[in-house]
Amino acid sequence: MSLLEKGAFELAQMIHSGEVSSHEVVKAHIDRIEDINPKINAMVEHRFEKALEESLICDEALVQKKVDLEKRPLLGVPFSMKEMIHVENMKSTLGSLHRKNFRATEDATVTERLQAAGAICLGTTNVPEVGFWFECDNPVYGKTHNPYDLQRTAGGSSGGEAALIASGGSPFGIGSDIGGSIRIPAAFCGIFGHKPSEGVIPFTGHFPLSISTAKEMSPDEYPFTVLGPMARKGSDLYPLMKLLIGPDGYDLSCKPNFEMQNKLNDFESLKVYVLAEPLIHGASQTEPSIASAVERCAEYLKQFGAQIRPLEQKTFLKAFDLWKSRAKSIPGRHFPSYLSNGNAIDYKTEFFNLLRGRRKYTLPALLTAFLDELDSGNTDVPTLMNELDKLDRHLRNLLRNNAVILMPTHPRTAPRHNSTFSRPFDFVYTGVFNALGYPASVAPLGFDDQGLPLSVQIVALPQNDHLCLSVMESLEIAFGGWKLPSEPIDEILK
Repeated sequence: MSLLEKGAFELAQMIHSGEVSSHEVVKAHIDRIEDINPKINAMVEHRFEKALEESLICDEALVQKKVDLEKRPLLGVPFSMKEMIHVENMKSTLGSLHRKNFRATEDATVTERLQAAGAICLGTTNVPEVGFWFECDNPVYGKTHNPYDLQRTAGGSSGGEAALIASGGSPFGIGSDIGGSIRIPAAFCGIFGHKPSEGVIPFTGHFPLSISTAKEMSPDEYPFTVLGPMARKGSDLYPLMKLLIGPDGYDLSCKPNFEMQNKLNDFESLKVYVLAEPLIHGASQTEPSIASAVERCAEYLKQFGAQIRPLEQKTFLKAFDLWKSRAKSIPGRHFPSYLSNGNAIDYKTEFFNLLRGRRKYTLPALLTAFLDELDSGNTDVPTLMNELDKLDRHLRNLLRNNAVILMPTHPRTAPRHNSTFSRPFDFVYTGVFNALGYPASVAPLGFDDQGLPLSVQIVALPQNDHLCLSVMESLEIAFGGWKLPSEPIDEILK
């Protein structure tokens, strides 16, 4: 197995034992990015020279035995970062022309914590415009392609991150998730991703929360976006979570006393509620290959003593309305302002410019902003928030005492480019759990007959991230986990 197929903590062990140098590991990943990135457009800004310099410093510290590896467990291991998350002196454009020259003046808390653990940042990865859509495209950097089929999307909003990891360019990275933005790309690209419980990893350093603005925002104004790890090896996510959790003194919504519970040693005490084909207003029905994969997971867990139970198909029937009501309940939230950087949008002109091929905005972002303004004041937020609370109470009663839900991450495998417009509500398979604040993991489950990754979503109650991750790791062993794609086609059909 090559260095490009090892997990982050496997690589750490090899580096720390002297089996391989950090410089070799970092160089191997840089070479892979330089080979694959012109085809997939996943990494948008790199720091290769600095990364190589830092790798030599790590190697020297190991030779001199001047490092505490308990405090720096990832010493010498490369990683990548979603472009919306600050890396000092690097751009954080959000894929918006209004921010194309913006550079971060400090690291995000998650960036700082990974570097403190010894990890080396290779660069930043592509996003949809202002991070809002499940296809990765923007006017600054263009479109990211799925490494298993270049004519298909890598998902969004952490699509560049997923594509880079899936193609072997990075062992792990950090994404963010407001409606499935970690989980959908992980599913489309066949890697592992975890959306943590809300409020356990500091959001500081991800738009709109920076060190300078944190004290000006009250916790109820924060978006319900969360940051979380993505990796080619599922076994990396639990230790990564332990490195990332805990308050930083800036994000006032971050829970002070959260600790990761131990992973499950066996599944005899685990209840598994299976929902292979959910019925959700506006969303597509699940493709048979995905529904079958979810059911295979349940059968596998049953062999190890898990109690398998069906979940009512209509449990999440109003998922989109509930997600939208949670978004609209946040004071000051106004998507058109995020998109235009506070400027007025002349929709007639901008739609005409799109048709002329002179876009300032992408079609999904512009449509979302336009519809958001039309819908202003029309949603009965209090009534829907009451329904969200009712769903929360129902699920808390159902999932108490070691229980998870198994269900699709998305109703279909990675769609072809530009086809996501026809099914705009499919993201709610994941988005409903953002509205609820629940943790959810995604595990790859092999491939369909077109060679596209299959996946399952594993959901638990808040602060039970360990349950999601325990099941995910078991499924990695059973179904083989991520597989390095064969070389994608050399020429993309325009």
